[in-house]
Amino acid sequence: IFPVGGLWLTKCLWDRFEYTGDIEYLARIAPVLKNACMFAFLYAAQNYTRRHMVSPAVIPGVSYLVDGEEYTVGYGSTQSLGIVHDLFDKAVTGHLFLVEKGILEKMQ
Repeated sequence: IFPVGGLWLTKCLWDRFEYTGDIEYLARIAPVLKNACMFAFLYAAQNYTRRHMVSPAVIPGVSYLVDGEEYTVGYGSTQSLGIVHDLFDKAVTGHLFLVEKGILEKMQ
């Protein structure tokens, strides 16, 4: 189970846009990026310092024992936080690019 796996897959969509520069493609994937951002926002939880963290998060390559049982699920893994940060960055960049090109108005 990889809770942010779907968010990670949106990187492939963005990579294709970066490689091709196809603005029509960006317009088609914009709703996917938006919905992925909404999922990430709702999935995040505030910790005791009121910062948003991704939880539960899979921590690949790291495990710990609790009562003799091995676990790889934790709170706010660096990998999960990096995926969410990258998604937000790409979605904002894509949105601004569509606004700049005047395409966003045509989509609504």
